[in-house]
Amino acid sequence: MDGYKDYRQAEVLTAREVQEILKVGNKTVYRLFAGDCPFRVVKVPGGYRIHARSFFEWLDGREASQTGSA
Repeated sequence: MDGYKDYRQAEVLTAREVQEILKVGNKTVYRLFAGDCPFRVVKVPGGYRIHARSFFEWLDGREASQTGSA
């Protein structure tokens, strides 16, 4: 996960950045966002913004709500 150091410094991520980190296609990312997403996602005009800390907590195997950051 060291390759994502720059992403971990960000406060928000874009859908494309999440796609690159997870190494999945855009349809997979948007399906994840449309479902019961396990991290904080906000729909904005022209796309989505993802709360980086909650995303990386999920990626690292922790529920964002368990850390009190929800």
